[in-house]
Amino acid sequence: MGFLSLLLLVWFSFISVASYMTLLLITCSMGAKLYTMVMRTLNKTQDDQCPYIKGLMDAEITLEADAVHSMVDSVLSKVNCCLLSLRRLVLIEDLVESIKFGLVLWCCTYVGAWFNGLTLIILGYTSLFTLPKVYETNKDCIDQYMALVHTQVNDVMTKVKAMIPIGNKEKAQ
Repeated sequence: MGFLSLLLLVWFSFISVASYMTLLLITCSMGAKLYTMVMRTLNKTQDDQCPYIKGLMDAEITLEADAVHSMVDSVLSKVNCCLLSLRRLVLIEDLVESIKFGLVLWCCTYVGAWFNGLTLIILGYTSLFTLPKVYETNKDCIDQYMALVHTQVNDVMTKVKAMIPIGNKEKAQ
């Protein structure tokens, strides 16, 4: 359902996709109700509730204030942490980290030129389900190559930090 929604958002507006998805749910519910009514008529029983929808009707869907407050507090702490890190990177507290951040942003400009934002969301959504399985089946090989990449990146970073005098300063904190 999620992947279908993302694909539909590529071609239609959000309002259209939300309306069609809700109509699809109503159609499925209507089909279950009609099936129950036909079976009740054929079996001559007096069961009022549809067994397929009964569980959904009894489910609790309201939000509790404590749960919402705890989620908002959690999100707020993460947003504040991100803002502090962004300020540190933009105002160049550590030159090497800011350069790496700038290179990532520069690469993002090319990715943004190649792909639509919704396409990236679809790729991320499909990767969310496929990459864990790929890693599970090829764990040894992937770990070996990731260790090799990690050592190469560390070697390059030590060389770059040795060449930049500002990157060598000790943090006072």
